[in-house]
Order: sequence, then C-alpha cells, then structure tokens
Amino acid sequence: MFDLDLAFQTVIILALCLTFLFAYLLVYTYWTRKRNKYWRVYEKKFRNYFFSLLLDYAEQTESAHDADEIIDKIGSRTKDYVFFMKLVDELLDILDGKEKKRLNRLLGHSVFLNFYKNKLSGTSKDSQVYACLFFQHTGIIDDRTLARLIMVSKSSDLKLAFAATKALQSTGDFAVRKSALYRFFKRDYISELMVVELLHRFDTEGAENRAKVVKALNELLAKDVKIV
Repeated sequence: MFDLDLAFQTVIILALCLTFLFAYLLVYTYWTRKRNKYWRVYEKKFRNYFFSLLLDYAEQTESAHDADEIIDKIGSRTKDYVFFMKLVDELLDILDGKEKKRLNRLLGHSVFLNFYKNKLSGTSKDSQVYACLFFQHTGIIDDRTLARLIMVSKSSDLKLAFAATKALQSTGDFAVRKSALYRFFKRDYISELMVVELLHRFDTEGAENRAKVVKALNELLAKDVKIV
C-alpha cells in the first residue's frame, strides 16, 4: 500500500512538472514571437524615419540636420545603434564620392565611439560582436581599443574571435593585421568562408605594397596553420 501511494505521488509530481514545463514553453514561444514581431515593426519605422535624414545629411540639402541633431534622435538602446549602423552601411554601398565620405565621417562621432568602446569591454558576446563590426567598418582604432580587440580575438568563441580578427584587419599596422591572421588560422573548425573573407580583407595594401602581402602569405603557408 505504501509503495502504491509513493508511486501515485510520484506520478502526480511528474505530471505537474510536465504541465509546468509545457506552460513555460508555450508562454516563452508566444513571448518570443511577439518580441520578434515588435522589433521587426520597430526597425521598419526606424529605417523609414532615418533614411531621409541620412540621405539629406550625405547630400547636404537645405533641410539637412547636422551630425549632432541626427544622433540626438537615436534612442539609447543597443538595438537603435545596431539598426542605425545597418542603415548607414546600406547607404554607403549605394553612395559614392563626397556623399559617401560625409556619411562615413558621421560614424566617427564621439557618441558612437564611446558607445562601442563600452560594448567591446562588456560581457555580452552579441554586443562585443556589434562593436567589432563597428570598428571593422570605421577603422577608428586607438591603442586601448586595439589592445581590447587583440584580447577579444583570442576568445574561445569562434564567432567573436572572427569578428575581432576582421576588425583588426582595419588597422593601419600591417604587423598587427598579419599576427591576427596567423592567430586565427591556427584555430580548429574554421570554415573556408572565414578564410576567404579574412584573406580578402588582409590583401588591401594596393599594388605598390603587393610584394609585402605576398611575402606575408608565403610565411603563413610555411607555418603550421589550418588554411582549408
């Protein structure tokens, strides 16, 4: 009788646990969908609002705001900065000449630099990846940021290390770029796509410095690295 009561109680407890788990997964799935939908709608509105502002700024139309006015309109959330950067990147792909240079200079504003420096030094890996993308794109890397990027490039997280290594390819120091490349290629489980992208970013010295690049790549091939 005692064993039957114990078995019955065990079944009840198990059923309650399964019911709770099912309810949790149901609520979590619903909440995730609602959250994703919210951010999709938010990003669309965000892009529609800032698209014309950025285009006017790049083309310096009569109604154009200055950099500070535009940046003041951005929210304080990480998502706002991410959406803004994505939009700027897309505009930079279609603009050219003075408009492209002017828009690119906007990214060097102290607000962005300080924001992404803090994110790079934070604990969130996603935020660190976003920061790496920012410094990769702008190439505005001071000594402190450089030291931090080198540290992040040694991370055990492959995605994060890859992002930091790409960012280091935007520095003006050829030795730093070469060391970052060697360090990443010694890793396990790197993909061909990663290798191709890093080599492409590394080979940006121009025809006058091609001999230096070729020498560095020959040294790379001579080392025990995993180029697939």
